[in-house]
Amino acid sequence: MTTALKPDTINIPIPGAYILTETGIQYCVQAQIPIREIRSHSGQTMNGFIWTSVDSSFIERFVTHGLLEGIEIERPEFLSKRQDLIRLVSCIFDGILLKRFRPELNRKLRGLERISQIVGREVKVGQLQQAMVQHQTKITSLKADMLTRASQRIEARTDFGKKEKADRRENLNKLFRIINDEIWFLYAVSGDEVRQEIDEVLQKMLLSYVDCMDLSGFVPLIVAEFIQFGEAAHLINLAEHDQFLRKHQLNPQEILSNSQSRERLIERAKLNHEFIVFTIAFSGNPHDPNNRLSVTLTVRNRGIVGYNSRSDFLNKKIKDVKTATFENFLQEMAKRDQNDNIGLLYLSSLQDLCKKEAINLEAHIIRDERKDETVSRLRLVI
Repeated sequence: MTTALKPDTINIPIPGAYILTETGIQYCVQAQIPIREIRSHSGQTMNGFIWTSVDSSFIERFVTHGLLEGIEIERPEFLSKRQDLIRLVSCIFDGILLKRFRPELNRKLRGLERISQIVGREVKVGQLQQAMVQHQTKITSLKADMLTRASQRIEARTDFGKKEKADRRENLNKLFRIINDEIWFLYAVSGDEVRQEIDEVLQKMLLSYVDCMDLSGFVPLIVAEFIQFGEAAHLINLAEHDQFLRKHQLNPQEILSNSQSRERLIERAKLNHEFIVFTIAFSGNPHDPNNRLSVTLTVRNRGIVGYNSRSDFLNKKIKDVKTATFENFLQEMAKRDQNDNIGLLYLSSLQDLCKKEAINLEAHIIRDERKDETVSRLRLVI
């Protein structure tokens, strides 16, 4: 897919299948956008696109308007596309939160008794534009004051460094730009008491969403952890079926650290279509603040993660399916390797954020010894 990119968009060169919802199919048919049948890794046939690259603003728009049911990316390895995958996941969560901010803000303001009959009242465009011009000086002054106070609260925090504060100020500006003109007009013409109520809601919402947008940083890091464990298990599994590597009796660490061995296994995976599968599934509407949005990110790979050696697994007489929280799995790995696991820090930070923002979070590792397969899954309900 090639498009002229806007200044605030980036091109993400990671090939993948983009599956449309029924609404998405109808939209593409009406807009005469060509779609095709796609066969997923599970054998299901669906409608959508296969793109070698995608621009971030386009994918944000499709996700946040309920046009996209999911994304599926199959690769023999993800190491070479790690940064692109992080950017893709990050821009999706940025888009979801930015689209959810405005309707959530309107819902909060409607909850204020004294302005519930004003917010959301249908106003003709011409009337609003005339009113905005009439009160432009006051509105500009009030906007600048609110933005300054919100920025000062970010700057006053001692738990962030310069980079984190700069990122938060950038997100604050993004959120600030999408506040409705109707709200600014109401803010300007209201009496002191009502204006104070609106001010409190705006400040609280802005700073809450600025914090919430950390999801765009933490979620990709958890996905990268899934990929790291899954990729190692996948390559070792492939090595067991490679006669040359079996003949030379290379141990797992030698296989993973030897570039020639890795390239040999990657080529074998391409030839036999033995891929690691990364999927994102969406359920819900970001525009509807009364209903929650579910996002599920899954990594599926051949091989079992977490064993000291493949012989520990292969010599088992009874093979079963083991499900563990990702937290317990990481603690198990840290205890086994007798070192700190950076993944625990990432997960703990994400858990703290989700608890603070009332986001449901589930993270599990499913090790299916009978299929010799691992499924790592992260689900967030926002």
